[in-house]
Amino acid sequence: MKTTRFILFFFIFLVAIFNNNSYADKSSEEASIIHLDQVKSLLLIDISKIIPTSENKNIYEIYRNQQLFGYAFISSNFAESKGFAASPFNILVCISIEGTILKARLLSHSEPLFLYDSGVIVEGIEEGVLYRFVTQYMNKVINGLSINRDSVEETKKIDGVTEATITSILMHQSIKLAANKVARIVSIPGFVDNKKTLDHETYKPMTWIELLKDGSLGLAKFIKNEDGKIIPQKNEGNKFINEENRYLENYFSFITKGEKGRVEYKKDFEYKNIDNEQIYLDIYFTYANPVGIGQNIIGKTAYIKNFARSGRTSDEKGFFISTRGNFSVLTPLRCLEQKTSISRKNCETTGLSKNHFDRIYIEQNGKNFFFRTTDRTNFMFTRNIEDSTPRFFNEIALLFIDNPEDFDPAQNWNLIVNFESKFSNAPGNLPQASLEYIPPKHLLIEPSLEENFSNNNNWVSIWKLQIKNLSILITFIAICSLVLIFRTRLVKNRKVYDTIRIAAMLFCLVWVGWIAGAQLTIVNILNYIQLVITDNFNYSVIIFDPLITVVSIVTLISFFIVGRGFFCGWLCPFGALQELINIASQSLGLRQINVKESIHNILLILKYVLLLLIILLMFYELDLALIATEIEPFKTAITLKFDRTINYVIYAVVLLAASVFISRFFCRYVCPLGAFLALGGKFRLFNILKRRVECGSPCHLCEKSCPTQAIKSSGKINMDECFYCMDCQEEYYDEHRCPPLAAKLREA
Repeated sequence: MKTTRFILFFFIFLVAIFNNNSYADKSSEEASIIHLDQVKSLLLIDISKIIPTSENKNIYEIYRNQQLFGYAFISSNFAESKGFAASPFNILVCISIEGTILKARLLSHSEPLFLYDSGVIVEGIEEGVLYRFVTQYMNKVINGLSINRDSVEETKKIDGVTEATITSILMHQSIKLAANKVARIVSIPGFVDNKKTLDHETYKPMTWIELLKDGSLGLAKFIKNEDGKIIPQKNEGNKFINEENRYLENYFSFITKGEKGRVEYKKDFEYKNIDNEQIYLDIYFTYANPVGIGQNIIGKTAYIKNFARSGRTSDEKGFFISTRGNFSVLTPLRCLEQKTSISRKNCETTGLSKNHFDRIYIEQNGKNFFFRTTDRTNFMFTRNIEDSTPRFFNEIALLFIDNPEDFDPAQNWNLIVNFESKFSNAPGNLPQASLEYIPPKHLLIEPSLEENFSNNNNWVSIWKLQIKNLSILITFIAICSLVLIFRTRLVKNRKVYDTIRIAAMLFCLVWVGWIAGAQLTIVNILNYIQLVITDNFNYSVIIFDPLITVVSIVTLISFFIVGRGFFCGWLCPFGALQELINIASQSLGLRQINVKESIHNILLILKYVLLLLIILLMFYELDLALIATEIEPFKTAITLKFDRTINYVIYAVVLLAASVFISRFFCRYVCPLGAFLALGGKFRLFNILKRRVECGSPCHLCEKSCPTQAIKSSGKINMDECFYCMDCQEEYYDEHRCPPLAAKLREA
């Protein structure tokens, strides 16, 4: 009980230390209000008044000398860009009536790395790296504004922050999105964009009839009258839907369950028009790329095969076509002169049909898009979610068009059907039909009035920019993995292995930590938890940091192989710093403190308590959880390289001073990230460290040699606390120090 109280008081004490600064973030309500004094202090000119615009109450008109001078707004009201804490950036932005950013000021944010480095920009004084970053936007042009691009002109160029690359990009997105949206709302010339887009990602199960009703699936019907003329049918009062329902009822009445539950189809079913007129062509057609359409028609497996894993580029446009009746749209015109179906098939397969279907094509805005014959996909039948799709089609195919980049799925298009050719005997009253397709409203995305960013700002481009660092990091991880794989050979030569170990720790500290900034922290873990439990969490803040993403993936994989120790022992820069300090202290002959086992076991609980409190605070109040994450000195010692306020530096130095006498003091007893990783390490499949029956009784050599006291008096290794330093394995294979080996050597 006393231990629990001590832990709680210790935690409260730490929060009090780290909370000596005022909160940098404010309530969303406060951040949404703009005052005249704010605008005056930002622009440093005489402003007569500001009033909300009629178009949007969150946009304020700025008046100077009673004339409209510009507009003021707060970015979080118009942009969804969020940071690592899943909270928006509240940035006051003023733009001119011509569309230039006059000035911008960061009012508040919740970025964990910079949350307590609050900065108020005063003339001559600048505090806080993010606050300084925002000052760059003065007199920048909104259109074409880019970050981290040297090829753009100075009025459109923003430099990112080295210490906060990802955060600065997210803030840039917030400012640029909001500025573009506001410029369009207030109708600044050059900012009008009414282009719609089509939702390709949303999936909702729909039946065949539902697809027809909402326009997702187009349908046209043609009959031949007694004179042999082709007559297009009119869809009056849902006539086509009613007919389709009757067809389905009639069709499925011919289905019976055979032996073992197999579906059997009666052969006497004949597809006819309701009025017994001759069916010439019933054609169903749609743009099939949207998962809400394509998957509902051809099924999930076929959809993934043809759109996700087909080898086609993401620009390819696929169209579902199915027909009933005597007319074929997929038989090339020149093959119609053949009298039999076999000869027609031979015509198609011997290259006489050209490379495109010539009986149907797409027309949109005066452009023609022809279906390729080279990569058509035929189906025996469609697979609807409720298996209530009609299967009495003559032709079913998925076709792809040439020049897909010129086709706009959000605009209306027409399917052109050629009925007449010099090879066919089709009646001449209707040589061609144009069938209009209107994209369904539920898939149309209205203009969001947000600027589409250049490729420089998406995560793929960020990864490309980091390709060199990624290569170095992956190489280092591979080397560390090889060290563990070939540990048996390496540890037999202490000097060689110790040199490799120290070199790895130095590289991890200097390059991985101080240069590349790839220090995994408990904040990253909180982000991953939020990604799972929060619907609107900004996943981009995770993949936007490629180095942390790679380290996280490797750490996750290592859970199932060797547990916590791979990251904590080889990839953690702060852990490397502690170990190097301890190695240096031992080389200087400083006496090490061996924590009593009973006290050691109690202290091990502390980091789990801290982890639990941080996670509980995350659900209660995220900002409090972020304050609590300051229990980690990673930000101070690694990310900011001790360039921080004195209280944080003192805390980090105290922990490092403890590691002089107690190896990896912080890792063992305080680190909440280590606690989380230890829990993940429970899924470990392998135990790669060798032990003997003599270990623990009578031999205690490895126990005394372990710098982190991860070996119990019983000789068993506590893998939750093992950092794979391999000191015990050096002893295990040392014929002169390991008692069992020494005894065998003497006997020999």
